[in-house]
Parts: sequence; structure tokens; C-alpha cells
Amino acid sequence: MTRSERRSTAQALRESEEKFSKAFRASPDGMAISEVATGRYVEVNEGYSLLCGYRCEEMIGRTSIELGIWKEPAERDRFVAILEERGQVRDFNMVMGTRTGGVRHILLNGEFIMVGKTSCFVSVLHDVTERLARERALRESEEKFAKAFRTSPDVMSIVDLETGRYVEVNDAHERVFGYPRKDVLGRSPTELGIYNNPEQRKLIQAQLETTGSLRNLEIETHTERGELLFLLLSAEVIELGGRKCVLRVAHDITGRRRAEAERTEAVQREQQARIEYTLQLIAAQEAERKRIAADLHDGVGQNILLIRNLAQQVLQTDLPPAGREQLAAIDHLAGLCIADVRQISRDLRPYQLDHLGLKRALEAMLEHAGQASKVEFTSRLEPVDDLFGADAALNLYRIIQEGVNNILKHSQASRAQIAVERDLREVAVRLEDDGVGFAMDKSGRSGLGLRNIAERVRMLGGALKVRSSPGQGTHIEVQIPIPETRSAPG
Repeated sequence: MTRSERRSTAQALRESEEKFSKAFRASPDGMAISEVATGRYVEVNEGYSLLCGYRCEEMIGRTSIELGIWKEPAERDRFVAILEERGQVRDFNMVMGTRTGGVRHILLNGEFIMVGKTSCFVSVLHDVTERLARERALRESEEKFAKAFRTSPDVMSIVDLETGRYVEVNDAHERVFGYPRKDVLGRSPTELGIYNNPEQRKLIQAQLETTGSLRNLEIETHTERGELLFLLLSAEVIELGGRKCVLRVAHDITGRRRAEAERTEAVQREQQARIEYTLQLIAAQEAERKRIAADLHDGVGQNILLIRNLAQQVLQTDLPPAGREQLAAIDHLAGLCIADVRQISRDLRPYQLDHLGLKRALEAMLEHAGQASKVEFTSRLEPVDDLFGADAALNLYRIIQEGVNNILKHSQASRAQIAVERDLREVAVRLEDDGVGFAMDKSGRSGLGLRNIAERVRMLGGALKVRSSPGQGTHIEVQIPIPETRSAPG
């Protein structure tokens, strides 16, 4: 070899050693050169020092066994044996001990090299502790999910977002819907007839595409036997094996819905029974009022009238002054009794309502109320006689009569306004006074009179609003729908 060739070879060797030295020092992985025979460290880099916690100068001349870097010293012997057999080792699983007593999981690679005349091996340590921890956490998480998925009492399934076909179902899905798992996978709920409401499917799909999730959507489904089930559905878009899927969780609320329906039916039956009882009670009251009014008019009233007639006949004869005075008093009292009987009879059963119609009967009632009290009544009464049958007209009359009686008895008002107005669909009744008002209870009503009004309004299918407070007067408003089929007043 010429001198020039020797210089060139030496230069190339220096450059190679410099490259190795730079790569050795700069490597983020741990790197070390150790003697094969003794195991002593010849050189270590900063990455190795960071892994085990020892300074580089503390390690040179000492062995990994002395420093406790091999948690299982026998594993080093196995590593060396493989290295001697193959000349290199790739991805050997090493458990490294650190200076502080910690443990790192390492993928160890090694090859033989010569340092001068000493046989050594270079080690490259790649720390996989964090990766293994993540993989273990992922496995544990997947195992937990799998167990929760399988054992959940709620219906759970995973479907492909694009095709809607089942990827997986849990035991509850089989139990609730009756389809074996093998018959479900690869098919969609629509194909199976589970979710057969197209509007629900569109709503679910739109929600998932927009927000990626939905919560507590009530849906209707069917079992294999065609039984109707109500489910409360929640869903989330997830990624499974590189494809977008939907995790569905559904809680069976069929029993709750049935219980709610039964409760609603029970309440409706109770309300209907109460309405029927009220109708019968009011009808009985009106019949009794009619009977008493007839008895007063035809019985008591006629008897008092006979007494008065007899008194007047005797007054036409010759009588002592004292006797004449007493008979005149009897005649006067009989006249007052007849007036009272007639008024009581009219209040019990307004004859104007039967003979003159609702509007005239209301006018007569308000006229008498104004004459019998200091309250100034003003009214606006539109004709409504053609809108209601006899029973409805009587109830409407009683509503206004009860309101007027409340004004006379309790309001201490000086003025009151009564209005009856009609349009195409309903009749509106308003009673207002400037009296003392009252404190309303939580239901918005107070007193037996208003409860009677409320019952009659409900019987007519109407709505009642009452506004009052102490010192602010009272406002009562009633809306009564006009019957589609009108009965002639009778």
C-alpha cells in the first residue's frame, strides 16, 4: 500500500469514528459500549445516563450488574449468549432498574465491535415504558368496555355509521328483541323491523351527522314477535378499526309508559266520573229547585193569597176599629209574604228563562239586583238565545247569577259591569266590580260560589279566569265554546 493510500485509509477511518462518536453522543436512545469478558462499561451516552439515573462518569469501569441495571441478571447472560450465537440481537425485552429503584421497560439491540484489541459490544436501549403503559391501559379499557357492553342490562349495539348494519350487540339486545346475535350481525335494524319509523331514523341520522351524539331520545321499536317497545335512546359516533360506527345505548321504558298510560286512564276515568256525578247533582238540584218553586207558587203562595183575600172580604164588613186595624195589618203582611214567595220562586227557577229567553231573563235578574241593592249595575248583553239548548242556557244563567250574588253579598262594591258577547266560535262573559276583592288560593279560586261557577263552566267545555286581590276589586272572565250542533232553546 502506498503512502497516499495509507493516508486516505487513515482519513476515512477518522471520519468514520467521528461519525460514530457524534451519533453515539447525540442519540436520544441509550447507548453503551461494554467489554464482553468483564461486562464493564467502556463508554455510555447521555441517553443511557438519563434512563438509569447514573452520571456517565459513575458508570465507566463498572458493570451493569454492579449498578443493578439488569433487574434479572440471568437475562443479561441470555442476551450475551444470543449475541455470541448470532453476532447481533434485535428487540430483546429488558427490564431495567434505575438508580432510584424504579423500573423501565427496554427494547435492547446489540452488536459486537472491537475497541482496540478488546472484544466489546455496543448496546442501543429504546425505552418503551410509556408505550407499554398506554397499550396496557388501552387493553384494560377495551376489556372493561367489553365486559360492560356484554353485561349491561340496557340494550347496547354498535352499527356502521354509513350502512347502518350491526357490528355487535350485547346480551340484553338478544333478550329484549328476541333476535339471536348471529341473525343480527351484518343486518340493519330496518331490515329486521326493529326501527320501522322512517321519521325517527331520519331524526337519529341527522342528529348524529350534525353533533356526533344524541341523548335520551324516546323511540318506538318492535320485537321479533311484533310487540311494541318504547326505548330511551342515546348514541355516540365512535371509530372502530378505522371506520366510523355508532354506539347505541337504549333503556327500555315500556313498563313506565304503560304505567303512565294506566295512570292517565285512571285520572280520566276519575274525572269523567266526577263530571257525571256533578251533572247528576246539578240536574237533581235544578229539579228540586223547580219542584220547590212550583210548591211555593202553587201551594204556599196560593194559601197566603187566600188568607189575604179572606182578610180583604172581612174588611168590607162592619168591624170595630181595633179589629179592622188588625185585619189591615194581616192583609199587608200577607202581601209582603206573597212578594217574597214570588221572588224566592223566581230565584229558584227563573220563569223568564223558560218563557222569555236567556237575554230577557238576565236583564230581569240585573234589574232586580240593582233595585234590591246600592250597587250600580251596567250591562251589555248581546243576544245568545239561539246558541244554546235549555240545559246550557240554564247553566250560563246560573254562572252569571252566582257572580251577581257574590257581588251583592261579599264585594261591598258601588259599581259592577256585566257583559255577554258573542263571536263565531265562543261566547264571552265578563263580570267586574270595584269592591274590596279577596286573596286567591293557589288554584286561583276562592269560595264555594266560584267553585260552583267553575263546575258549570267545565260542564259547558269552557274556560274560567279570575283576577282579584284585596282592595283591587274582582274580574271574572268566562269563555264558552258555541256548540257545532245548536239546539233550540226550550
